[in-house]
Amino acid sequence: MTLNETIELLIDLNARAPNRETGTYPVGLYIETKQYEWYLTKFGINSAEVVLNTLKAYGLDTVESSSSKVPIILECFESQSL
Repeated sequence: MTLNETIELLIDLNARAPNRETGTYPVGLYIETKQYEWYLTKFGINSAEVVLNTLKAYGLDTVESSSSKVPIILECFESQSL
């Protein structure tokens, strides 16, 4: 399952699920980029940029825009990617 497919699934699921008024909360997404520097150096792939562009395409690139739709947590242990 791709990141796009996962986001679309969660948007749909959260749209159908009960809302905060009923005491439930949207399902979120926890994304960890792995080996950022290695992919950038070896293949020229900026994984942080790829993730950010994907989130932007769905309007999930800020805390404000994603918190009610699909809450997002991003993690990477290489500070360059953040």
